[in-house]
Order: sequence, then structure tokens, then C-alpha cells
Amino acid sequence: MIRCFAFLPLLSFSFVVAQEPTATPAKLTIYNQDFAVARTTVPLDLHAGANEVLTTNVTKQLEPDSVILRDPSGRNLVNVVEQNYDAAVVDQQWLMDKYEGKTIDFEIQGPQVVESATGERQTVPAKTIEGRIIRAGSQSASGYPYSPPLIEVAGKMQFSMPGTPIFPATLDGLLLKPTLRWQIDAEKAARFNAELDYMTHGMNWQATYNVVVPESSDTTAPELAEIIGWVTIQNKTGADFPKATIQLMAGDVAKIQDLRRREMNGVAYNQNAMVFASSGAPAVTQEAFDDFHLYDLHRTVSLSNGETKQIQFLEASNVTVRRTYRFEGNNPVTQPFYPGYHNDQIGFDHSGNTRVAILQEIKNSVANHLGMPLPAGRLRFYRRDRDGQMQFVGRT
Repeated sequence: MIRCFAFLPLLSFSFVVAQEPTATPAKLTIYNQDFAVARTTVPLDLHAGANEVLTTNVTKQLEPDSVILRDPSGRNLVNVVEQNYDAAVVDQQWLMDKYEGKTIDFEIQGPQVVESATGERQTVPAKTIEGRIIRAGSQSASGYPYSPPLIEVAGKMQFSMPGTPIFPATLDGLLLKPTLRWQIDAEKAARFNAELDYMTHGMNWQATYNVVVPESSDTTAPELAEIIGWVTIQNKTGADFPKATIQLMAGDVAKIQDLRRREMNGVAYNQNAMVFASSGAPAVTQEAFDDFHLYDLHRTVSLSNGETKQIQFLEASNVTVRRTYRFEGNNPVTQPFYPGYHNDQIGFDHSGNTRVAILQEIKNSVANHLGMPLPAGRLRFYRRDRDGQMQFVGRT
């Protein structure tokens, strides 16, 4: 059900700023299309009339028009009159832009400890020079400069900074974290924990599988393999999630934005739902959700910005693997068109294909110690040699 709330005119003009504690636990649904849905809480202490509320528990790649702020109990109407999102977190480039046209100090040599002829040690203070920022320059998202800064030093200009810039100590206009601000009109005073939902870019996941088969001299007989499945989660949102419960959505969800996608091959979605668990670890469950598959890790995960985390979600043994060989004598190729020339085998290479493809077949069934719809991912095959050592023999 979709609820539409009209923006009402302000009834009064009282002004209250509400803050929430940091490290609020979050619930994440991560998609394998470089985005996620984050759900957290914002404590609201509203007065009748106009209120201003802010939260810093959001990411740097938040989609502002995806934000939903509501009372999960349904007892209070959250009437948002205006929303502002600022992701311009302070960094060196931001400060260079702020002080463009002004003179600041540049440290050209840090403090040093020197020893005199008598053995006495003393600290020499850092050396600095003044320079005026003619042009701050610009950087790409990865930090590489698009154009160099232009600095005036002692009446001369140079296309590089003479040293480390040192900016005046001020907090005016500085943002240490991405910030969401709302103007909320409340009909009456209310105090409750509001639910905040939003979509963010910069988060992704993929599945990988390691298949280990024993040493064998019979290349045609079925083999019993061990399969270990991993989920790799990447967080590049610009925010930390110290206490997050995670669900993974598998499938291509329709989305207007042109998102980066990772190509993943391998295990298909089939068979009935069941539970997989590693020994001593919480069970990972799967359920059909809409036209997709939803996997729940059933655990709290700490996911820091810039971190790549791997979680084991599948461990199966005595899985039957069948090896087959496929040979195709004619290798299809694209033939150029020559007028008046007749070729009765056009579209094939006459020399033939001399390569033999080695195929490993794994049936995803309960009888084969599997049976859970598995997310698509890369499979790596290892075979033990005569000494019991694992050797890599292929991947898909």
C-alpha cells in the first residue's frame, strides 16, 4: 500500500533541533547491481509547529528522492515540508575551494630533531611559507587531479602546491559526515522513533564457489566433491555500518539509473528452498520474494567504509560431480562475402576445431546434498594430487 501525504502549511513557527545518537543499528538489503536499501531509526522529539531534524547516519551516495521517513506504528503522521541533503564532507579539496583567493600557510618541512656537537638534542620547528590560492584546482572522484592548483608565492605563480596546506582552525560550514535535514510540521507534540529508509549506491555483493574433488585415475566415473560457497560484500558508500543485519537480494531489479553490473556465471536458480549452514555458524536462509531470491544471513555484521567482507554461506560434502568431454569438429566463424564466389560450407572453419572442452556437471538437488536455489557466481575447481595437495584445474 502506498500512502500519499500532502505538504500542509506551517501552523506555528517554533523551532526545535533534534539529534540522534550515533552508531544506530541498520538493516541492509544489498543487491548485486551496486546499490542497497538501508533502514535505520531517527528519534524524533517534535513540538507542535515547525521542527528541524537532522541525522548523520546516512551514506555519501544516498539517493535523496528515495528517502522515506515515517512512524512504523502508524500513530503519527510525519509531514516533511522540506528536505535537504548535503554530502559535501570536508576534505583538502573542499578547503582549497573554500579558501580560493585567500592567503594561507604551506608547510615545506616538518619539525625535526637535531643533535649538536656536544650531543644535545633539540627540536627545530617546522618551516612554513605563505601562499595565495589563485585557483584551487579540481580532482576526480578517485582523487586524481583534473587540473593542478595555481599558487602565488613571493610574487610568482606556480602550478603546484609549495607544501602541505595549513588552513585556519574554524568549524564554520564544515561537515564531517553526510547530513540529512528535514523541516517537519507537527500538528501536536510527539516523541517516537521514526523509521528512515533510503537507497544508496556503492554497495555490492557476489557469490563464489570452491569445488574440491579427490585425485582420480578414472576420468569417466562420478566423483564426490566438497563445495564451499562464499558471499563477498563490498562497501564503498562513504559510511560505516558498525551493527548491521544483512539480507542479499539476487536477481536484476528494474532501475532507471545506469548502474554498474558484475558479470557472474555458473549456478542456476532451481529446486526447492532449504537452509544451508556452516558448522557452528548461524543458518543462511533463502526465500522466494516477488520474482527474486532473498538470502538472510541471520547475524549482525560490522561493515566499514572501503571494506570487502567475505562470509561463508554454503558448506556441502559428498556432492556428486560428473566430468564429460565435448568436441566440436567444425568451428563456426564469420566469412567475408565475395560476389560470384560459392562456398557450400560458409560459416565454418574448414580446418576444424582441435580443442576439447572439459565439462563438470553438478546437479543441484536434495539427493545430491544441495537443493537450495543458489545465487549465480564464479566456480573454481580444485583437484587433489597423489600427495593430497590441492591443485587448481579450472573455473567458470
